[in-house]
Amino acid sequence: MEKKTGTRFRDWLVARLAESKFGTYVDDTDEEIAYRLGVRVEVLLEARAIFQERMKREGLPDGQRHGAKHMYAEEPIYEIFMEPPPPIYEAWVAMVEARGGNNSSVLRGVVHAVLQTRTQPGWLRERMRNSWIWKGQWIGHVNIREHRHRIACKIGEGADRALKERALATRCKPTSIVRWGMNLFVCGKLQASVVSSPWAMYKDPKRYCVAPQIT
Repeated sequence: MEKKTGTRFRDWLVARLAESKFGTYVDDTDEEIAYRLGVRVEVLLEARAIFQERMKREGLPDGQRHGAKHMYAEEPIYEIFMEPPPPIYEAWVAMVEARGGNNSSVLRGVVHAVLQTRTQPGWLRERMRNSWIWKGQWIGHVNIREHRHRIACKIGEGADRALKERALATRCKPTSIVRWGMNLFVCGKLQASVVSSPWAMYKDPKRYCVAPQIT
């Protein structure tokens, strides 16, 4: 599956593994994990070192320090769907590619980040739930069964509770908060890390800001 050290394919492979759960997988030996993945052990170790360095540098949640059995324990997970209009979707794709993640892991990171913001605009409670703002203009779209720009991710129970509590406290829809976070992200106004798993989010909703200041 892999080529010589220093090739573009190897670099790509290491980068993908570094964003996956295998960055901290500890429930089997390195040799067993590498065998199942079809890579050399040194590739796995390099990816793990990159993951752990990023975890320290960006202060990722403690959940990403655990092995797969801890990360995938039997606990509820919740799904979020976003359907951005074409111009926002195109900007989103560019941002996702720049971070080397995928739609789910980056959207999860946006949710994790926006729930920690201490302020929130009052207009979120006033606008139609399917409206988006882009470059100072409001964009709406008609709901269709198969939206071509649908983006989805799963989040942990703590984040889901925090999102619902924040929405209730600020009298808006949970999806409005996520949509606002996506708008901030594509405009470069929200710093969001790639969060590879719903179990990597905070389990305690109190670690998020559920009662922000309305501006």
